[in-house]
Amino acid sequence: MSIKTKEHLFIYEVIPQSVPILYPLAELIVTALWHPENFIKISILYNISALNPNIDYHDTIAQILGDYVFTCPLHNMSRALKLAGNTKIYSYIFDSILKANGTLYGSLDWAPECYTRVCHKSEMPFVFNLVFVTFGIV
Repeated sequence: MSIKTKEHLFIYEVIPQSVPILYPLAELIVTALWHPENFIKISILYNISALNPNIDYHDTIAQILGDYVFTCPLHNMSRALKLAGNTKIYSYIFDSILKANGTLYGSLDWAPECYTRVCHKSEMPFVFNLVFVTFGIV
């Protein structure tokens, strides 16, 4: 299961963008979190390959962790609620990049990655109807 929203800030705080996540490190991260027997399935699903040893897998690891921590549990909970008879379950995928990230994140220098992709809490101006930020959509 995969969605387009990225959770890059968490990855960049742990492993800065200046330190590439090459294949051996990507393999180490995935096997440490999900056991070695799952690495092949996960690497196929997310296109992690030893044939491409010089690719930086920051985005891929961010996607894997975002799916593991947020997307899959939400999907599983929604499915369980629906099976229990709850018909009022809503879900959304937010994929709009905002121009007003300085306002949203409190600084123009903080989270520069979020000027080119969707990051954690980017949807908050829409959820809470913050007009001063929503007009800054790209």
